[in-house]
Amino acid sequence: MDLGGKFGMKKLFWMPVVFVLSSCSMFTEFKTFEEPVTGDRARVRVVEKDDLRVVQAIPGKDHAEWTTPGTGVVLGPINALVARGFTDRSLGMPPGSARGNTAEFYVKAGEPITLVAKGTSKITGYQYVCHEETTYREEGKGKDKVKVKEVTTKCGDEPVYESCETTLSFTAEKNMDYEVVYSEQNVRNCSLDLHTL
Repeated sequence: MDLGGKFGMKKLFWMPVVFVLSSCSMFTEFKTFEEPVTGDRARVRVVEKDDLRVVQAIPGKDHAEWTTPGTGVVLGPINALVARGFTDRSLGMPPGSARGNTAEFYVKAGEPITLVAKGTSKITGYQYVCHEETTYREEGKGKDKVKVKEVTTKCGDEPVYESCETTLSFTAEKNMDYEVVYSEQNVRNCSLDLHTL
């Protein structure tokens, strides 16, 4: 059953990096999400197929508020400079229909949680850019020596990098199991889809 949820998508432009680290969320990408250990809980499985996504969780919020205590990674790719969260962890949840890299974790029931998924940056085109370069050289000898400033302009095509980011917010019910599947049609169109198990 598809529950939808509250989600949005935005496009990020970034210079050459392996994984997009936005200025707001980059510190939380090095921490693992803090699961609730007491009280009413539910289980969540996140699935993505390419091992190229970072999925973070913000507890108690229906939007991405990165300063929220407990915020962190639930699923992280192999060989990336981010936390791996609960990647490859199993809590014995029932099987779902999606296949791929998974992470299973607990969330607090009766409170909202927000998941944010970010893909890798990809070259989507090129733009013509000019840069000024300043150099200094010395002319003359002895007391007559002076520094001469030279400014040169270099122009050329540089790649444009884009990455898809999508957000899903929902409130889990006590003792329920949920599966959240990341899908990406292209760099400008991705989603997190919520299902009950």
